[in-house]
Amino acid sequence: MKTSMANVSRDLILQGNEWTEVIDKLVAGQNKGNIFPTNYHLFFLAASIGINQEKIIESFLPVEDQRSIPRTAQSNNAEIIDYLFETAVLSTDCLNMNDTEKLNYVFANENFNTSDKMEVLLKFANYGVTILKECISDIDEETIDNINNKCKKLFSDVDIDKLFEKLEEIE
Repeated sequence: MKTSMANVSRDLILQGNEWTEVIDKLVAGQNKGNIFPTNYHLFFLAASIGINQEKIIESFLPVEDQRSIPRTAQSNNAEIIDYLFETAVLSTDCLNMNDTEKLNYVFANENFNTSDKMEVLLKFANYGVTILKECISDIDEETIDNINNKCKKLFSDVDIDKLFEKLEEIE
């Protein structure tokens, strides 16, 4: 299923102190961070962690100072979002759907656009951001080592170097 820019209807709001704290400490251009170039890169890794661990957090308490992923980033990466969404729904059991419901949800729902898919992925990313928050140190190099070590444990059956190469491919 191809996704076009017209299918991205809104920015994705990353609510909660967890997102604010992690983005401020890890994303370039924020208060201190210089590990991830954009909020989307951080989101992609956080969602991958949630999918891999089959864990979701529905939402966090809203805060005034919210972060977001712009619709342009979503539009530019629609194919990656499609793939991650399909993987999340089809390979996990935490969305309380049987196999037929999963297949219909992913492939038969023509009204689903990229923004809707990002809302589903956000639940996985909410869990992942709590894991990344545990990795933060005052020293960037130590934080990077902590994230790498955590990912190696969580993704023991995944080639971490390829995962980070994929992150670099993101626009």
